[in-house]
Amino acid sequence: MSRRIALLVIVGAVFALTPTACAHAMLDRADPRVGAILQVAPTSIRLEFSEGVEAAVSRVTLLNAQGKAIPLGRVTARSPSKQVLVIAIPGALGPGVYHVRWRIVSVDGHVTVGEFPFTVRP
Repeated sequence: MSRRIALLVIVGAVFALTPTACAHAMLDRADPRVGAILQVAPTSIRLEFSEGVEAAVSRVTLLNAQGKAIPLGRVTARSPSKQVLVIAIPGALGPGVYHVRWRIVSVDGHVTVGEFPFTVRP
């Protein structure tokens, strides 16, 4: 019986000390940068996350100052690690404040959402 208890204690300690892979993919970098004030309107949005994401089920939306969605191209992964998403902006953006909203699914299935603004100067 004491051998069984010792084995359970050892197994429990191993699980307690082993880091779990339950992190969420968080935004590491963006282009345009978070809060950027730009002289030239961007032609794409590039989002880099802390871990791989599933482009096929991830969504990125660009809103103008009035909250109207701006048409975007398809969300595509651009790195072998699937950490970088690139989305084309087909039309020209005029001056104003824009908000990038994202809802991504990481490769381990976790969903994260976020939003950030950038401004295009006249």
